[in-house]
Amino acid sequence: SRRRLRPSALVLMTESVWLRRRRSTLSLPAVSVILERLAIPSAHAAPAAPDVPPALELVSPSSASQRLGLVLCMIREGLRLVVWPHPLRAGYDGLGAGGPIHALAIVSLVAMSAILWRRSAPGFLLGLGFFLVALLPSTRIFSSFSAQMAERYLYLPSVGLSLGLAIQLQQWLTGQRKWPIVGAMLAVVALWMPLTLSRNADWSSDQALWEREVRVAPQSARAWRSLLNVYLRDQRLADAAHICDAQLILHPQDG
Repeated sequence: SRRRLRPSALVLMTESVWLRRRRSTLSLPAVSVILERLAIPSAHAAPAAPDVPPALELVSPSSASQRLGLVLCMIREGLRLVVWPHPLRAGYDGLGAGGPIHALAIVSLVAMSAILWRRSAPGFLLGLGFFLVALLPSTRIFSSFSAQMAERYLYLPSVGLSLGLAIQLQQWLTGQRKWPIVGAMLAVVALWMPLTLSRNADWSSDQALWEREVRVAPQSARAWRSLLNVYLRDQRLADAAHICDAQLILHPQDG
């Protein structure tokens, strides 16, 4: 055909052939992510803050069943943050409401939906598979560290979901009713772009990050400890003393 195709259209047209013939290629970034993640020491291996409910304590799992339960809770929390990323935090003191059984039900429901819709919505299954493989090393399933969720663990997994969504949107936009979908996409961008820019500013320095953390999670002893360390490092002794005076009565175990 002499019809000219845009590069983006050409890439999307070859997507189904690429997936059928080069499934093994998907395993290469997965293996590299796992090896890289295992090589990075955990920055959150400290004991849990005392304000964490007993059922959600960030403990090192003592059995395979407990480890699996923590992994399922982390995956559930990761899926929740992708759907509704608010409030974003540098580290979550708990793994969300509900225990491992609840997490298993949610993850199973999402996985079964992706499998059942694999023909009508192939992007869903691809994106979910990428998300799970990329997130798995961060769940500490291969190590003895405590389980904890943080927003930065979702950077690479969300890329997989974005690719799956792009494939699905291409399929939907070939229909007659594409303008409502385009409008919904623009609404999502308009909603989250200002919040994304604001969050980038929070990560501009340790002080900005932890000051934001104590605003959104004032009950977190870990957040106050981190901010206290920043103030001590910067010789802001009066601010450090103020934190100690205000928070010591609330968190006596961190005296």
